[in-house]
Amino acid sequence: MAVQSMVAFAFILLSVCLAALIRLLSGRLGWIIANVVVVLGGILALWLAPDWAGWLTAGLFALLVAYPLTLLDRARFAEQRGRWKKAARLWRFAVLVHPSPWTRFHSAIRQALSANGPGAYTAALKQIEATGSRTQKALARLLLAHEQRDWETLLVLSRAGDVDFAEAKPREIRALGELGHLDEMVEAYQNAKRWLFFRSRQECMLFVFAFTGRIEHVQQLVDGPLVGLDEESKTYWIAVARLRRDGNDEAARSML
Repeated sequence: MAVQSMVAFAFILLSVCLAALIRLLSGRLGWIIANVVVVLGGILALWLAPDWAGWLTAGLFALLVAYPLTLLDRARFAEQRGRWKKAARLWRFAVLVHPSPWTRFHSAIRQALSANGPGAYTAALKQIEATGSRTQKALARLLLAHEQRDWETLLVLSRAGDVDFAEAKPREIRALGELGHLDEMVEAYQNAKRWLFFRSRQECMLFVFAFTGRIEHVQQLVDGPLVGLDEESKTYWIAVARLRRDGNDEAARSML
């Protein structure tokens, strides 16, 4: 019983910490709720079934937190390799155990990509913008501005406060770089980096290094933490860095 209680308390504490961290880093309500359910379930298990509390709390955590995160990680891995049907299937499974507006939004996008290819991305965003919830519409507008390379609009939308920090901040930093506001871009990154998830932090570092012409650092990122980027994206960011360092680099210009 003592071991079961210790395991239950450990998962309850883990879920409390995760909920607080998610609140700070992204504000995604669905993930906060999932961890709160684990906490409440663990407390009930300690009260009603102390001999099984550890197993029950661990199982709840695995089902509501660990399993959907694993599915989404595998989906991202599939997307990097252009396996859209597998990615769409994994997102559908994730929605079953984590039916938040955020997962439903991204699942709808992946279903469109799976059915019609990458060309369906913009059409899927416009459909969500027209029919989604308020939160989904705001995210769709942000992603549409990004897709259309409308950097002024992207900057405004990323600062409007209608989209999760984790979605908005990297796009704000990208927009600042594209618009040539380099000092502001670096300051925005410095203020945000401690609150960004690892992947988002690496992408923001890529933007900062590329727009300030630090080719060697860009190369290190695309060969290291961002090795999963497609070759076209790697070539693009290296070319951006080369152009920012030497505006007369015709070879780099031809790579864009």
